[in-house]
Amino acid sequence: MATQEERLSALERNATVWSATISEITHNETMLLGMAVKQEEIIREVHTRLADFSDRLAAFEQEMYSSLRVQEKRFDTQEKRLDEQSALLNQHTAVLDQHTALLNQHTALLTEILARLPEKS
Repeated sequence: MATQEERLSALERNATVWSATISEITHNETMLLGMAVKQEEIIREVHTRLADFSDRLAAFEQEMYSSLRVQEKRFDTQEKRLDEQSALLNQHTAVLDQHTALLNQHTALLTEILARLPEKS
């Protein structure tokens, strides 16, 4: 059986080992806590940037929607003007058809008149 001094010596060695182990655990715990704090900062920054990106995207979508509405109005105006031009062209075509018919009548009349004239001797 070990003497009291040997037992005390063994106890002191174990205490030293446990002290070193606890010190190492404390050190690792401190490092992990520091890493967790840094990760929290990073997550907050990512969240902030994501919110900013979301705001910018919403503004961009609103701008594109407004621009699209302006383009649609312009398109509607152009379409209306094209319809007006088509109607005017149809009117001109009708008048041209009337003039062509009248010209054909005059041509037929002149041909008939020329056919009745005596030939030059």
